[in-house]
Amino acid sequence: MPLKTLKSLGQNFLVDKNIIKKIISAADMHSNETVFEIGPGRGAITFELAKRAKKVIAIEKDRGLAEELQKTIKSQGLSNIEIIHGDALKINVETLRRNISNYKVISNPPYDIASRLLIDFLISDNPAYKIVFVVQKEIAQKAIAKPGHNTLFTVLIQTFGKPKIITNIPRSCFSPQPRVDSAILSIDPIKDIEISDKNKFIQLVKAGFSSKRKFLINNLSNKLKIERSKLQAAFKETGLNEKIRAEKLEVNEWKDLTLSLKGLY
Repeated sequence: MPLKTLKSLGQNFLVDKNIIKKIISAADMHSNETVFEIGPGRGAITFELAKRAKKVIAIEKDRGLAEELQKTIKSQGLSNIEIIHGDALKINVETLRRNISNYKVISNPPYDIASRLLIDFLISDNPAYKIVFVVQKEIAQKAIAKPGHNTLFTVLIQTFGKPKIITNIPRSCFSPQPRVDSAILSIDPIKDIEISDKNKFIQLVKAGFSSKRKFLINNLSNKLKIERSKLQAAFKETGLNEKIRAEKLEVNEWKDLTLSLKGLY
């Protein structure tokens, strides 16, 4: 008896083999690599990855699906797939990947956690070597947005990685069909980040985007409690107009501003 799809877990299974081939191609797997997969579902991507990778570590929240995958793995005599039943947002993934170098993350995760997972894997002290996610088309477009249309998500993605849309995916490629179209988003994490304190950088960017309607300098003053005169000096040093809004800044300007405000928040 086939397992029911759980709407509460945002399950939309990829059923189009051509799209799965494009995901696998974008992953560019090698036989010595470990890959993490979030939400393997029925294993459409999982088993294709296992043919190419040294090991696949798949985290599945749905107990029924996790058990079915375990049975399939056992029946096929596969030894390079590990299924972990649990919530990817609560499991200590950092511990799982601590001793693994050059791992990749290839996944069709639930839409509601995709953005958080992308950021988590990018800002880790041991970031992924490559990330290939199926995400909402809107999220993919935000990832590659240009200054003037930036969001908090855009800045963090482009600071810590190089995003690229591989292809768009019509909703008809899923079962059940989602209400939105999707895209394959590939990100090459930047290994040598020119940021001494990631947490301070992220804190600054979050403060900058805290209110869309306000000027950046006002958001930083309100959220970080920095004296306005010191903010004005930092803006002048980095060549920023005091009436600029967060969405207008380029990634390098955020980095420069972080340096100018070092020790002030």
